[in-house]
Amino acid sequence: MPWGLARVAALALVAVIVGGAAPQSTAAPQSAPHGAPHGAPQGAAPSAAGRGEGWTHDGFDAGNSGYNPGERGINAGSVGRLRQRWAVTPAAGAEGCAPALPPPLVAGGRVYILDGEGVTALDAATGRRIWRDPEILDSADFRTLVVSDGLLIVAGTSCYANSDPDGHLYALDAATGARRWHVVQEPPVNELVVDAGTVVASGWATMTNEDTVIAYRGRDGGRRWSRAGAVLAGPVSAAGRVLLHDAHGTAAVTVGGGRELWRTKVRWTPRAASGDRFVAVPDPVGQGDLTGLVAIRAGDGGIAWRRPGTAEDVAIDGRRVYAAAGGTLTALHAGRGTRLWSRTLPGAVGRPVRAGGLLYVTVEGRPLRILSPVTGGDVPGAGRFDHASGHAVVTGGRLYLTDGSTLRMYGP
Repeated sequence: MPWGLARVAALALVAVIVGGAAPQSTAAPQSAPHGAPHGAPQGAAPSAAGRGEGWTHDGFDAGNSGYNPGERGINAGSVGRLRQRWAVTPAAGAEGCAPALPPPLVAGGRVYILDGEGVTALDAATGRRIWRDPEILDSADFRTLVVSDGLLIVAGTSCYANSDPDGHLYALDAATGARRWHVVQEPPVNELVVDAGTVVASGWATMTNEDTVIAYRGRDGGRRWSRAGAVLAGPVSAAGRVLLHDAHGTAAVTVGGGRELWRTKVRWTPRAASGDRFVAVPDPVGQGDLTGLVAIRAGDGGIAWRRPGTAEDVAIDGRRVYAAAGGTLTALHAGRGTRLWSRTLPGAVGRPVRAGGLLYVTVEGRPLRILSPVTGGDVPGAGRFDHASGHAVVTGGRLYLTDGSTLRMYGP
């Protein structure tokens, strides 16, 4: 598609409300605040029923745990009564750049989605648009969102500047969409952690020919610390600590100040964290025969337990670690690493999610599976949800699923 047509198409948002018309903002147009998205109604209040829910990182929290301990609305007794309440299909971004529609974030009664080359906030209960910034992610191929301290942090890297791409970090007012700060950094953003009031981004800078990690204050975008020759090992923070890869292995540093706490020659890649423990696998490059899934103490780098095998995606709820690899899902004791149960499913297993006493698992080409986290068995009468890729988002008594192009919300 020609660039001009792709850009026009990216500004269209197609939405369908079950049993109703396409969603439009219920708020009357107001004069936009400085830096706010042009033409979008500002400050529309979310539905009261949606307040108090939250899924602020792709993996629920800064630990990438995939576990929502506060979910009360959906459980084994109510999940079978869920029905689709609305669906939204954002237009694709520039051809060849925008990835598939990822799972949304949810905070303060609002749902945040990537919309073509922009970001849209929807009312969680109705799917109606609250605000929209249509151009903030101009032709970005790496795109991620985090909600923190009333701000929506948006990170992206242009896919058209392959020889020397810049990284872009924006902070938007989560309620209105007004732009609060914007940082352009020479290394592209290939990984992001937001924790303890700090935004940590990393990427490989072509100008200096090395990896670089830069940390910014969340409130205003001011630089806090940086480290050349290192990169975030994964999008995971454990008790305010992150793991970095460098030429000498892995270093654990504090999120807020970048102070090194310990290091090891092994290049550990964290999958998730709970409390002060990382759950990690060895980096596949340069580790020889070293394999296995390990629990690492964030404070001193000690190995709490080690299990054979690997994990592509992990969720951890404090009691159990749920490890997905290929078509197999395995539950381990979080404290000892012993195997509790294992299931072979009919397709590649996606990211597991724990919420409300249930375990949600996407299976490639299949409906969503809803399991007992205790036994791994299917939950009777859980209903059928055909449109599921990536991972489920469960919060505030609502289930959100994306099939890569359309976001659907299921509620009572």
